[in-house]
Amino acid sequence: MRTPSWLTAVLGWLALVVLASAATWAVVGSVGAGVLTRPAPPPQAVVPLPATSAPTSASHRPSSSPSPSPSPSPSPSPAGELRSWRAPVGTVVVRCRLDVPVLQSATPANGYQVSPAPAGAGAVAVSFHTAGEEGSATTRVAATCAAAVPRFDAVVSAPPADD
Repeated sequence: MRTPSWLTAVLGWLALVVLASAATWAVVGSVGAGVLTRPAPPPQAVVPLPATSAPTSASHRPSSSPSPSPSPSPSPSPAGELRSWRAPVGTVVVRCRLDVPVLQSATPANGYQVSPAPAGAGAVAVSFHTAGEEGSATTRVAATCAAAVPRFDAVVSAPPADD
């Protein structure tokens, strides 16, 4: 008995889709695997920041403390309060589900990189650092939840002094 040509075409297309999907997942998984393995530098100064801020220019280098300015925050939703922190180094968006912070995104500004940072229980954190520069200043942004609303703290580590 001979298989109809349309059935062979459908089965071939299905096999191609499955192989392409598996290859895509393998590549995405291998690229993302190294993101969580970078250690964060020790903090030197703590700067409390408002939960939301207005956009700033992306071309500035980190200073001894980020200086974001407040902006209105989104209204609460049943899925949890969503807030953002913005500074010249980048943007962090966190949602609180009850009192548990969930990192929604961390986007570096041009010239910066972002990586996950260690955080204690009930917190999430990322570090922003100048792309490709050893010993550059690092800004660590941590978020916690208070009354189901994200609260941000930033820590700026100065680069080591040249002797």
